[in-house]
Amino acid sequence: MSNTYLSKEYWNGLIKMSLSKLLILRILYEEPLHGYEISKRIFHMTNGCCAPTEGALYPVLREFEEGKYVSRESLTIVGRQRKVYTLTEKGKEAYRIAIESWQETALVLLQAGKELKGGQKLKTLKIEWKHLDVEGETCDRCYDTGENLNQEVKRLNRALQSNGITIELTETKLDDTKIPQSNTILFNGVPIENILDIKISENYCDSCSNLLGTETYCRTVMFEGNEYEEIPAKAIRQAAFKVLGIEDEKKVPAGNSCCGCSSSSCC
Repeated sequence: MSNTYLSKEYWNGLIKMSLSKLLILRILYEEPLHGYEISKRIFHMTNGCCAPTEGALYPVLREFEEGKYVSRESLTIVGRQRKVYTLTEKGKEAYRIAIESWQETALVLLQAGKELKGGQKLKTLKIEWKHLDVEGETCDRCYDTGENLNQEVKRLNRALQSNGITIELTETKLDDTKIPQSNTILFNGVPIENILDIKISENYCDSCSNLLGTETYCRTVMFEGNEYEEIPAKAIRQAAFKVLGIEDEKKVPAGNSCCGCSSSSCC
């Protein structure tokens, strides 16, 4: 017992145990699923780092059900009876609160790690963009977000390359069953609205309605007192710097302006 706290396995187990409830809420926030699929999704989402066993998963699901954070129904899936779990409105609110709390903790841990390593900052920022794709076409809102995002990733890579920081952008294409997830950006797995003071709403989307042939409502974002149908470039930039632990983007070394010019006021 005296060497317990010197074991990386101990700390890994403690972290994974603490994360299990958040990850279950995260997966069910996307869509209703049965237990095996929840575990499989968590495994893939965390690149195999976390995969709750049956003995760990179902007690949490029972706890969520008793607290009315999830509801359960028996469905026949591929010829088998499965208990499918659906996140309730109470569960969605719990997820939003949980992710905000974990994000605050993650930023503190990143800062602590930076200090421990003599001031080194996070070296890679992974940005994931999720958007509707219908036979290679997307809606106007997603298109505009994509334009903003691609431009900002190029700017950030130019501005931060001398710091040894790389921005990696991945694109996840969604079908019409996942409209609520469309036009979202995640920074190291955390949605932009949980990094900045952004409120999410929705309104009628003419472009999506034309693409899908049915009346469709899509996400909007409230940022700095204005409502946007696309995610603005400034929000993308601010979120990136915040996750990277750069409190003031003006502290990026001179000569690395966004557009590569010598003017500090160009971008």
